[in-house]
Amino acid sequence: MFYSPTILASMTGSADQTLQIALIYLFFLLGTLPMTMKIFRPKLGRVLARTFGVMAAGLAGVAFSASSPALLGFFFVIYAFAYGMQTTLDYIYPVVLFPPSLRASASGAVLAVSRAGSALSAFAFPFLLERSDAFTLLLAGAVISLAGILWLGLLPSRKN
Repeated sequence: MFYSPTILASMTGSADQTLQIALIYLFFLLGTLPMTMKIFRPKLGRVLARTFGVMAAGLAGVAFSASSPALLGFFFVIYAFAYGMQTTLDYIYPVVLFPPSLRASASGAVLAVSRAGSALSAFAFPFLLERSDAFTLLLAGAVISLAGILWLGLLPSRKN
């Protein structure tokens, strides 16, 4: 998300992506809203797994749709909505995942690893983009999102 202007400019050859970037951030915001509503009570593990899947599909779609600005924008918006929903779950899911005796330290550890990974990827992306193309990096992101689904299977509790 942070580098969406760079990715869009790299893939389309145009530096003016104002409308697409506005839509991407709007759908990111809209993605955060369902998890804040009390009437929305899905099984969080299922939602998290699905957001990983949708994010993987969105990144792969962005990678393969460079020749069509409309498709490129569509897949980026799909990714942004799922990412917005997952961002909220980053803070909620670890809390319900662990038993009360482990909750504080385990949730803190999960969030620390998550934030460290986010920071590392944010700093590494520009360097990787200089050495590789956006297509390859987007597909790598899709693979990492799919790995997130597999990681969920290793977590202590899937009933939430």
